[in-house]
Amino acid sequence: MSMSSGFPASLLLMTALASGCAGQAPLSEPGAHTVLSADGVPIAYEVQGRGPVTLVLVHGWSCDRGYWRDQIEAFRADYRVVALDLAGHGRSGTGRTDWSIANFAADVAAVIAAVDARDAVVIGHSMGGPVAVETGALLPDRVRGVIGVDTMYDFYGTPVMDQSVARLRADFAPATRQFVRGSMFLPGSPPALADGIAAAMATANPAIALPMLDGLGGWFNERMPAAVAAVPAPIGFLMAGGGGKQLQRFRAARGERRVAGVDEIAEAGHFPQLEVPAIFNERLRAMLDRILASGQGN
Repeated sequence: MSMSSGFPASLLLMTALASGCAGQAPLSEPGAHTVLSADGVPIAYEVQGRGPVTLVLVHGWSCDRGYWRDQIEAFRADYRVVALDLAGHGRSGTGRTDWSIANFAADVAAVIAAVDARDAVVIGHSMGGPVAVETGALLPDRVRGVIGVDTMYDFYGTPVMDQSVARLRADFAPATRQFVRGSMFLPGSPPALADGIAAAMATANPAIALPMLDGLGGWFNERMPAAVAAVPAPIGFLMAGGGGKQLQRFRAARGERRVAGVDEIAEAGHFPQLEVPAIFNERLRAMLDRILASGQGN
């Protein structure tokens, strides 16, 4: 999501909320596994590559692990790469009633324990950013760094967010299709990608998707400052163009302690890992080098 796109704040907010897409992207079957989360929901994940450091890839709202396909391919030669489907997404279970960020972090923690990752960098896109932060607070002895991808925007948990969610409640599919195609991409974004994401997100199950947004807003209102402050590892960001200016609430909660930097990717909208994978992977690799060379965390 580009904050310089000129769209109204409500549409930009809805873009941030729409952390992904509801369709089933092709998933890599080799290395696929399942583990039970703390509440018994089965969580699907895959493991690719090998290395002393494990990258844990966390998708956003109504996405699945397939949206990290270019990163799995690019990084598995140097890292062990783990990608998972959060509960209610992809091939994971849907038998949950509390769609909170804390429960999503428990999904990630279950996968980290299953693969015995003791030197992990958790990378979260959009809603996956708060999930990654919460995971870092939950597992301080295992998480060496957290990287948020176009996430943690300042208007999460505000009345504007409530108004936008109300529009989705009123007519979910048409409202979703309209704002995704109109505000989540730049004028030069690939049309097929934009059309596919808009169509897929419109098929999300509102009975699951809307409570997730409630959980996200609750996390920002009630938990975000404490969670951000509780992560001992460095936290860095890869944001769409202008998005770095929207992290005041994060900085206020975190201070400048262990902020690994904020890099902006002006060439893409809300999905830089899909729109410009080569550029995104280069910036991600640099961020990883910075975190791992810092000596902070574990």
